[in-house]
Amino acid sequence: MFNRKYIFLLFSIIFLTILRLFFISNTMLVDDEAYYAIYARHLALGYIDHGPMIAYMIYFFTILIENSFTVRLGSVTFITILFYVLFHFGKIFYNKKIGFILCLIVCINMIFHSSAIIITPDAPLIFFLILTIIYYYKAYFNNDKYFFPAGIFLGLSMLSKVSALFPAIGIILFPIMIKEKRSYLRKKHFYFSLLIALLIFSPFIYWNIQNNLAFVRYQGSHILAQGTLQTFFELWTGILLICGPILFYFSLLLPCKYLIQYKSVPSDKIYFSIITFIPTIYFLFHSLFSRMELNWPIPIFVGGIFITSIFISENWRKYKKWFIFQL
Repeated sequence: MFNRKYIFLLFSIIFLTILRLFFISNTMLVDDEAYYAIYARHLALGYIDHGPMIAYMIYFFTILIENSFTVRLGSVTFITILFYVLFHFGKIFYNKKIGFILCLIVCINMIFHSSAIIITPDAPLIFFLILTIIYYYKAYFNNDKYFFPAGIFLGLSMLSKVSALFPAIGIILFPIMIKEKRSYLRKKHFYFSLLIALLIFSPFIYWNIQNNLAFVRYQGSHILAQGTLQTFFELWTGILLICGPILFYFSLLLPCKYLIQYKSVPSDKIYFSIITFIPTIYFLFHSLFSRMELNWPIPIFVGGIFITSIFISENWRKYKKWFIFQL
């Protein structure tokens, strides 16, 4: 049975990768992509609206030649690497079914597919934030040595987009919340990883200080942009249509259920729940008062893919048709 699933997964990855490469080589850059490409021509420690990671990413892939294909190539490359990373993680730490579901969600779901063909700060954010979540999981549930790479990936996530801070808060709160993990609060590895992340992020802080807090003031004006109930429902309806009902439901609601029942829920599910719950609370609350773009709440679903995959794997017969329908 799973041989067919693997063939389907492999075919989907190859087909979509070829399709994405064809798309990025035969279409012009949109305005935002051209704007970020200009970043790469003027490398800096920070920019008025984002961290510098998107500029470094584009610069690396356009160092030999610059065109629409090379500007976007990093997006396709990062998402393709994630296929292997997610499948390997699911297979090693859970089972092949979870690896299969994780990989398929990121491969096909529109909220990730769009970031694989359009170069925006969401592309490095998704890549490094997924690695952050995986390596902190390995550190908490496998070996302390993984705190070091976890801290590196967390720092790179924040350089990609500051919204990575919200899942990071969940990662920090996890050992506080779970009794059997509180020993990590006394381990230097835990704090060393956070120090590494801060050091990697510090050039962007320095740039802001040197530039009269340009990023803070610019983003502050966006955050305070007035929203209404209409913009609130437009945002979340749009997200529902983009990511589909399964990923939407299990990312926004299932973590709440697990956290309410945290004493009887396995600690790994609490880990994925809290890193999904923190950004969910922020974006839900903030979107009641401010106008937001559809891509802003992406950190919710980066954590949500893990909760979704575990739950569907455990209830495969019941949710198999729903999962296939969403795909």
